[in-house]
Amino acid sequence: MTLYSTVNGKPIESSINAVANKMMETILSENPNMNIIVIGMSVGCGPAVKVACTYPNVHSLITFSGWTNIYDVFPSYLRWLVPENIWDSLSLSEGLTKPWLIIHGDSDTTISYKCGVNLHRSAQNSILFTVPGSNDNDAAVMACGLQILRLHCQTLRPTVQALTEEISVVFCHGYNNTNRDVEIQGSNIRDTLINICNNRRVKFHVATWPGLSSRSRETLETAGISPNISVLIGGSSYPTDNSYPHHRLLDIPVSGKFCIVAHSRGCHIIVEWLKMN
Repeated sequence: MTLYSTVNGKPIESSINAVANKMMETILSENPNMNIIVIGMSVGCGPAVKVACTYPNVHSLITFSGWTNIYDVFPSYLRWLVPENIWDSLSLSEGLTKPWLIIHGDSDTTISYKCGVNLHRSAQNSILFTVPGSNDNDAAVMACGLQILRLHCQTLRPTVQALTEEISVVFCHGYNNTNRDVEIQGSNIRDTLINICNNRRVKFHVATWPGLSSRSRETLETAGISPNISVLIGGSSYPTDNSYPHHRLLDIPVSGKFCIVAHSRGCHIIVEWLKMN
C-alpha cells in the first residue's frame, strides 16, 4: 500500500503530526490488523516516534539521524530562536518498548551523534547502528543506503544481468544539497550501481530541482561561511521549500524507461512528479 497524506496549514509540529495520524488512520481503516514498520529521517523522526508510541499496530521503528528534542539541536546561545521544545522524543522513548533501530553518523554536525546515543540509552528495546565518519544526517542516510545496496549486490546482480537493454538511472537529491553534495552523492551511487551491474553499461543522470535551501547554503559557503553555519541558515528556508511546487520544475534528463533513486526530500519531489506524469 502506497499513501501520501497532506493537511492544510503551516509545517509545524501539530500539522506534521496530523499528517502522520491521517496516514495511519487511513491504513488501519482498510486493514485494522496490519503490522506497521515506521521509518523517520531527521525532522521526520519526531512524528515517527510519536506515531510509534500512539498506535498499537506499529510493530517496530527505524530512525535516521533523529534528535532527542529540538533544543538539543541548537547551541544554548541560539535556543531563544526556538519558541518551545518540540518533538521531545527522548521523553517518549522512555516508555517505548517496541523494537527500534537507531541509525546515526558519528560525525554529524547538524543533529549531534549524542542524540542517537541518548535515544538508544533511553529506549528499552533499541539497537544503535553507527555510520562511521558521516558528517551530517544526509551523509548518514546516504551511507546506509549505499551499504544496503552493496550488501544486496549479489541478490540484485542476476536480475540486472537478465535485462537486455542499457540501464538508465535517474538520481534525485535531497532538499538542502549543494551542487558539490549532489556531485559526491551521485558519484557514490553511480559507482555502487556499476558494481551491482558487474560493469554493465549504466547511463546515470541527475535530476535537479531548484531548492531555496540548497541555493542559500551554496551562496553562504561560497562567501566563506562555515558549512556548519550555512546548513542551519539554509535549513531555515525549509517551510518555503515545503510549499513550493518543485516537482513542476524537476528536470528529468532522460526519456523512455528508467529507474529512479531518490534521497531525502527528493523522494517527495519524485512522488509528486510521478503523480503528474
